[in-house]
Amino acid sequence: MKYVEFINDILKKKILEPEHILLFGQNISAGSCISGFTRGLKVKPGGRIINTPNCENTLCGIGFGSMMNGVPAIFFMKQQDFLLLGIDQLVNTYNIIRRTTPKASFRVE
Repeated sequence: MKYVEFINDILKKKILEPEHILLFGQNISAGSCISGFTRGLKVKPGGRIINTPNCENTLCGIGFGSMMNGVPAIFFMKQQDFLLLGIDQLVNTYNIIRRTTPKASFRVE
């Protein structure tokens, strides 16, 4: 088994745990599925998988907004170096969130 297949198997199991979850990122359920990393991901009814364009700052905002409204979210980023484009959103939003109690979680994979 290849490393990416091993991680993909773990993701498939963990993503089915929450009742409502939002998975999003560039071509995560289409095309190469980030070189197989996100291939075959499924969510429970009420969850969503959204293929997005490259707009990292906005996508980080979507993740934080989902978290603050009680929807667990995972942003699958194609290239981690693009996370730098979302750092502004991460820092500014964190300054607001740290004064509240989030109702869900948000991760960048």
